[in-house]
Amino acid sequence: MRHWAKQARDTELFPAEVQILNQEDGRPIVRCSLDADLQISIAHKDEVAVALLSLDGNPGVDIEHIESRSQRFQELAFHESELSLLPEGEQAEWHTRLWSAKEAVGKARGTGLSYNPRSLKVSAIEGERFCVEGVWVNTLVDGEFVVAWTTL
Repeated sequence: MRHWAKQARDTELFPAEVQILNQEDGRPIVRCSLDADLQISIAHKDEVAVALLSLDGNPGVDIEHIESRSQRFQELAFHESELSLLPEGEQAEWHTRLWSAKEAVGKARGTGLSYNPRSLKVSAIEGERFCVEGVWVNTLVDGEFVVAWTTL
C-alpha cells in the first residue's frame, strides 16, 4: 500500500496511516487517508508473506511452500483431468502451483475453497499460467515457494 501510494500518488504514508481490516466474508480491506478504492489480498506461509493490491477488481494471492503432496491429498484436492495437464518432472512444484492457483481464485472470489478444493477446476495450463474456472492465474517459483495471483 505504501509502495503504491509513493509510486502512483507521490505520497509518503507512515505505517500507522494504513489499516488492514476484515470484511464480513473474511477478505482483508485496506483503509488509509488516500481517496482510492483499493482492494487487497494477502497470504503467508512460514516466514514469507505476499500482498496484492488492485484498483481494478478483486485480487487473489496465495503462497505455498513447495513440497511433495501425498496421494490422498491429490485425490481430495485435484481432478484427474487437472493432473493430466501438468508437465512431466518436478511434480512437487507443479502440484503446489496447481493448489496455489485454486487458492488465489478462491480468495479473489471471497469464497476460499469452500472446504472443497475440487470445487474450483483447472481447465488449461499455458507456461506458468493456470486457467481456473475461466480465470487466468499467474504463478512463479521464488526459492522454495510458489506464488499465485489473479484479479477478477
